Amino acid sequence: YMVKDRFVGDNACPYCKGKRALKGVNDLKTVDPDLAREWSEKNARDVESVPRNAKLHALWICPTCHGEYSYPVAERKVGDDACPYCRGARVLSGFNDLKTTDPELAAEWSENNERDVETVRRDMSSPALWICPTCHGEYSYPVAEREVGDDACPYCRGKRVLPGFNDLKTTDPELAAEWSENNERDVETVRHSMTLRALWVCPTCH
Repeated sequence: YMVKDRFVGDNACPYCKGKRALKGVNDLKTVDPDLAREWSEKNARDVESVPRNAKLHALWICPTCHGEYSYPVAERKVGDDACPYCRGARVLSGFNDLKTTDPELAAEWSENNERDVETVRRDMSSPALWICPTCHGEYSYPVAEREVGDDACPYCRGKRVLPGFNDLKTTDPELAAEWSENNERDVETVRHSMTLRALWVCPTCH
């Protein structure tokens, strides 16, 4: 500090005004030891070299989920909601991912999804691909709206055709034998309950 700018009782001291850390005086470990225990070892700076009111972002280890996240030092408090995993803002594998929170539903997760089941939360509204445990058909449905044993599968509830499960050839092979090859649709893409008109070949007169 410049001599000409100093006077007794001023706020020149960078430690007293929290601009710099002085070990044993105003560093985070000394001022807030409980919070200092959440300091991540991956931080470039040691916990004793950071003042309690520092505005810099630092890495923390949540004592609840043990996930690592970034948050400003000055804004942190023990027991706050800074952890993005605990408040449901981010996914942490082994804590709040779908496979951990709902393993039965996760078993229906399709491998054709771009994301792995361990990177998705139970409350996500985005659609995902599922494999029905009954008909083994693949379909899309929002994650948050799914439940084990629900009627989400469009094949099981008769909304879509799944060859080998609910198509006319599978459910009524004798009638399907009368299906005309002149139809635009194949017999395996049609359900018996459909109201569409189709061409048939009479087994008697042909």
